[in-house]
Amino acid sequence: MKFKTPELMEEFVQMPAMLQVMAQWFEQLCIVHFGIDPTVTRIKETVPGSSGVHEAGRAIDFRDEHAGGRLFTDERVAFLVSQMNARFPGNDAKPTCIHHKFAGGPAHFHIQISSGDHYPADLDCFTVV
Repeated sequence: MKFKTPELMEEFVQMPAMLQVMAQWFEQLCIVHFGIDPTVTRIKETVPGSSGVHEAGRAIDFRDEHAGGRLFTDERVAFLVSQMNARFPGNDAKPTCIHHKFAGGPAHFHIQISSGDHYPADLDCFTVV
């Protein structure tokens, strides 16, 4: 996993453990299936109009669109989003992972946990299929 800035690496280690696990699983999906080491672009940074989930330390963004191009095809995006949401279903009727643009910014993957999210103790987070 790469980080856009050194500060993001510091923020990463302070995130909730479950969000770290989710980010690491996303990373492994990207590497194993597509040979892409994903880049973290946002964890706690405030963006005008955002919901506050990043500022609360419950979300992480990974780059897709960069320098006028995309790293992932639509098919790969669909695969990654589907795999993440199947593996880590949230408890608030919102998807755990989405791919979108926000506030005029570039397309990216947004992964979040809801407040008080709980996952089964036997959840196999490390077997990438």
